[in-house]
Amino acid sequence: PGIEIILDVAGSDAVTARVLARSADIGFTFNPASLEGLDVVHEKPMKIGAIMAPDHPLAGNKTVALAQCLEHPYAWPARGLSLRSALDMGLRGANGAARPVLESNSLRVMAAMARQGRCVAFQTVIGVAQHLDTKALTFIPLRDKAVPADRFMIVRQSGRKLGPAAEAFLSFVSGPLAKLV
Repeated sequence: PGIEIILDVAGSDAVTARVLARSADIGFTFNPASLEGLDVVHEKPMKIGAIMAPDHPLAGNKTVALAQCLEHPYAWPARGLSLRSALDMGLRGANGAARPVLESNSLRVMAAMARQGRCVAFQTVIGVAQHLDTKALTFIPLRDKAVPADRFMIVRQSGRKLGPAAEAFLSFVSGPLAKLV
């Protein structure tokens, strides 16, 4: 009670810039380009997987190759997203795949398209956990060694002591984040 939380969604580098500029106390980010001036409070490598409707032909697999996914309609993350960089590494040397049905900087939109059975999309379990719990989506880990894990981090400005409210919030979110796959 009495604590105000303001959530602002931005790309990885914008998140770290806001923390450095003190316009944010803490930042949740994936693979920031630089950690200079920041302390990593929490870090967890997150497996990238294909997300799809439960009745998709690939949904019964334990793991899947990126190339298999690209044989079906797929959504691709936009340039500037850390997920795009990781997936592009998996494409090196691959023969030209069909063009995506959607390229977007919104993971939520791509997940919605996958839920509707319109495509395969790619991301970590963060952001889709509730859809996995309700079985509205299926998450199949990518087995390609060339696709690195996405490094999820919570950062704060180096040398800056957080106030009691920010410390309490950080403590509150750290428990559930430690349980993520």
